[in-house]
Amino acid sequence: MEQYMDICTWTKCGGTCPSDKQHVLTVDSGGPADENERCSDDFVNGAFDDDAQDPNKGQKSRRKLCCPKKDSFSNCSWRSANVCSRQCDNGQITLDLDPQGMGGAFCGNGRQKAFCCDAPGKSNQPFLPVNLDKLFPPELLPPPDSVPQFELITFGKGSRNSQPNKAGIAFFLLAGSDTGLASMSKRDNPNLVFLDCPKDIHSQPVGQVQTARVICLGLFEECFGVAKDGVEGTVVHMPTDCGAGSYARAVALVPSKNQSIPIHLARSNPSAVYDFSFDYDMGLVRRDAGEFSIRVDYSNVKGYWNEVVDLTGKRKRDLKSLVDRFYADNSQDWFTQFDKTDIGDSEDLNDNERSVLNQLIYFDSQMCDVDSGNKEGQGFSITLEGSANARFFYGFSMIATWTPGRKLKVHQSAGFLHVDGDTKAEFTVAGIGKLDSSQKTDNGPVTYSEASESLGGHGLWHGWANFRPYKQESVEFNTRNSQGTAVSLNGYLSAKVVALWGSQNVHFPEGRKSVKISEPLVSSKSALTPLSKPGPESEITVAAITKFGLDVDLSFGMPYTAAIDGTLPDISVSQEVSATFVWKEEDGQVCLDTYAGQTQKAKLISGSYVGWGDDYEHLFLLQDTHVGSQRCFGKSSHKSRSYKLDPPNAGLIDDKNDEEEPECDKEDVLCIRAKKKAKRQNNSTPDNYDFSGHGIIRKASELSDKSIDDWVRKKQRISCEPCGSCIITEKGEKESCCSCVWLPPPDEDEDEPDLGSMPLPGGPIIPGVPEKRGVGFEDSKGGSNLLYARASNIPAVGFDNKWINFWVPAGSPDLFIVGTELYPQYPDYYKDPEGTKNKPFDGNALFKDIKMYYHNKTAVCTSFDVEKAPTYDKIWKYDRQDKHGPYKKGVLYHQHYDTEHVMEGQTISRFFGIWLPSNNYPHSWSEKWAFTEYKEWENKQSKKTNAFVHLVVDELGSSIHYDRLAIFLSNSNRLKGSLFKGTSTTTNAAFAKLEAGAEQLLHVREIGLIFGYMGRDEIWEAFCDSYNGILDLMERFDVWYLKETKKTSDLATQWSNFIRSELDMVALQARSDVKRLYSQKKPAGKKYDDFWDVIMKGGAAAEMAKVKLDKIGNCKKLPPTKVPAWKFP
Repeated sequence: MEQYMDICTWTKCGGTCPSDKQHVLTVDSGGPADENERCSDDFVNGAFDDDAQDPNKGQKSRRKLCCPKKDSFSNCSWRSANVCSRQCDNGQITLDLDPQGMGGAFCGNGRQKAFCCDAPGKSNQPFLPVNLDKLFPPELLPPPDSVPQFELITFGKGSRNSQPNKAGIAFFLLAGSDTGLASMSKRDNPNLVFLDCPKDIHSQPVGQVQTARVICLGLFEECFGVAKDGVEGTVVHMPTDCGAGSYARAVALVPSKNQSIPIHLARSNPSAVYDFSFDYDMGLVRRDAGEFSIRVDYSNVKGYWNEVVDLTGKRKRDLKSLVDRFYADNSQDWFTQFDKTDIGDSEDLNDNERSVLNQLIYFDSQMCDVDSGNKEGQGFSITLEGSANARFFYGFSMIATWTPGRKLKVHQSAGFLHVDGDTKAEFTVAGIGKLDSSQKTDNGPVTYSEASESLGGHGLWHGWANFRPYKQESVEFNTRNSQGTAVSLNGYLSAKVVALWGSQNVHFPEGRKSVKISEPLVSSKSALTPLSKPGPESEITVAAITKFGLDVDLSFGMPYTAAIDGTLPDISVSQEVSATFVWKEEDGQVCLDTYAGQTQKAKLISGSYVGWGDDYEHLFLLQDTHVGSQRCFGKSSHKSRSYKLDPPNAGLIDDKNDEEEPECDKEDVLCIRAKKKAKRQNNSTPDNYDFSGHGIIRKASELSDKSIDDWVRKKQRISCEPCGSCIITEKGEKESCCSCVWLPPPDEDEDEPDLGSMPLPGGPIIPGVPEKRGVGFEDSKGGSNLLYARASNIPAVGFDNKWINFWVPAGSPDLFIVGTELYPQYPDYYKDPEGTKNKPFDGNALFKDIKMYYHNKTAVCTSFDVEKAPTYDKIWKYDRQDKHGPYKKGVLYHQHYDTEHVMEGQTISRFFGIWLPSNNYPHSWSEKWAFTEYKEWENKQSKKTNAFVHLVVDELGSSIHYDRLAIFLSNSNRLKGSLFKGTSTTTNAAFAKLEAGAEQLLHVREIGLIFGYMGRDEIWEAFCDSYNGILDLMERFDVWYLKETKKTSDLATQWSNFIRSELDMVALQARSDVKRLYSQKKPAGKKYDDFWDVIMKGGAAAEMAKVKLDKIGNCKKLPPTKVPAWKFP
């Protein structure tokens, strides 16, 4: 009530109005009789005449109520019926009481007349669930005549019928002048009816004007407060059924051309139908709207409404005390109120559910050279098993103001988070080999984080506030030793932890200094086997992190970012539960210490905009426990020893003496094994956890006591191929046979389309160009233009076209594709190692002109030289096993070859698609002159008209040019295709999957063999044949084009320059790839370091000096290379 009294000012008796309030609303004889003295004891004339209405003329016997505007209040009158017994109507406010009113006779029996007016803004002032003076401190209280609009959402179990104090709340209030803010919500404006509503109202661009038809079933000024002082630019609170309570910007309100209405509404004597147009572009809110006041509250804790939002006070001075205290600058006053909430009774408002943490964090497997000269499987699995059972509660409040055209200003805000419950986790590291987390990150742990999971949350979409409580789970591991980061081990490490959450409010912005809770319950079971090469003290830490947070967004929903000069806070608390294993090997034994514990942190992101200062992460809990005592293991110590592992106390207790031998606990696998002397069903994991001497480790369950395959997610959470490597002995290095290794071709699913690096979408030929034997259409599976095609599984040589993809021409939905004549595909001896389905190429007179067989000239591991052999090569495939194996020991298998186009098809794609457009020949030009049929390009024998591009493609190797095809190694052919596409040969991840030593070296050698192959005279001659054939066509085209258009073209010159550019690009890309792979090779001992030196170092003597394409030979008009001689580094 007092806020309205501040709008207008009473003069003293006989006084005049102040200069800023020159509108006299009424007069009285002195005001309330019990508070004020009478202006005169004589009879006072009650007329509201000119003198009474003159603000600058005083009347000795009366006071004047002076207002800033004529319509500061509306529908005003003095009420006095029945001896002054009548009071103001519902919905009105009482601005004055006086025993005489404006003058005249006195009321009897001490009664007084009431001066009644409608509340400012409209006749039906919006209902508020809490008074404004409880929501805002005195200095930020909205003006008395402001129009407040709000959204209050209660949530939680049974919240539909709950009072706000008994439920979770999402409260947003906006208060502004009736010029700048109006309501069309049903709650505030029941007589306004939306006849229709635009579809997908919140999916439109914020500046898109949308229109709804509306009618009024009451007075126009009651329904359409938006029209006061002009419609456009007014902020409008939309109804729930059209806009979902959002805040829009009014654009127009005009009579609709469609005046149809439902019959039941016609009986209510409605207004005309209006078109109400609006958008969500708050950057265009009217500048005369004045300041808007904003209050935001969000919490899932019972009692938050009463303790934080609706602070109660019996008397005025009590209320002022509460307000002053609560809204003081000291954040502690907020925190005091937060801590009064009833978290203990808010269980049904917790949205977080118990999480199962079972995960395969990391798994790596590879074949490694060992002392015997054979290979053995090595690798690691890191697993997490457990659960997180936590309740999450939160609260956030904020007070802000916004003036259209300016930035939002946050005056006060505070929040808290509260998590209680526990986390149970068992961490296991098992296997043999070397592990180095720094191969993934230079410093710190290797981490995998799940996407954050929203826990409920509420927002006013296209409104002004969004609240998102969330949870995020992460896992990580970290390795280090006293000298670096790599660790080596052979064995099984496991620790269990049960850790409690802090169960106390963590305040923001200050956070919590510290909490005290019970120490974690811990236990462990481990077994290690000493290695042949003792190393430095090493440790590995594995951790599970759970984070709970609240992300507040006041960017005015999505669209109104112009008013926000920053982002609102993201506040969170996290718990990291971890196990650390520390071991050192010396004197023939390895000794292990195990530690387990937790940390809890409070984190603030983006707090500066609300005055919370810089971002921070505060540690408020640290617990670290030594699990039992140190354990030492010898070479045979655990073969006859029974290990007592800690019996569970709710799963876990402190470590005990492991020399005792009571009955085995059902979860004590080591004990059970020692007593039963039985191996696992998979016959791979040893009883004593000595993993040396084993074959391929195919899955993580072979390294675990648990049925990992039953409960672990199929995919490991952390992918780091370089992290794992072999433990290689000196003898193993000497006996390693680098020339015996082989790499299978990639799966067909991994082959990339022959598109080049051109921006080519997927899809048929230009309309009007007829199909030709060499023109194809993309099917649903994509083009059949793989870099090397596969033969069918029937015993016959397969034939196919080489498909060349270009682009989607203008006016066509599909990709333009041209194909060569058929060419023979070399049989796939990888899919069919025994050759039972393949008809040999050898001795087939039809293919005598095809150049074959091209493979490595020597078994020397570092040589890039290629020979032309009279027959195919053979390779030892044992001991690799893959989907086309197993291969037999002692059997030589057919080498893998492809039919290779010496000039790649994508070279033509790149010429028309990339080179020509960059040299003033756009796609549209090629479509008209190269892709369209003209009689000039008619086939003289068949008399069929062709497009110029058909003749160009015919210059590639095919059944009409067998001499431009060759039989070349499959892997090198694939890598050659990548280079001529303008792309890298190898990703870091693919290289990391290769074994250290021989496999990684062979892969780089396969890149080098491309240049040994292309450097051979007969192969270069075949390349020049295609190049020269196309050059001749280009020269012919230039002559024809001049005759056709009277304009010149220089396609022949462009072709020569393009080919030199492509050849140089291929050489430079290959060099770059090999340098990158060299920097990422896995350590494999001095022997392989020497091999790499032969390839990389020595200037002109280095094998990499052969990586060049500088030949000219028979290639007419081919410019010389610009690639410099090889240099390393």
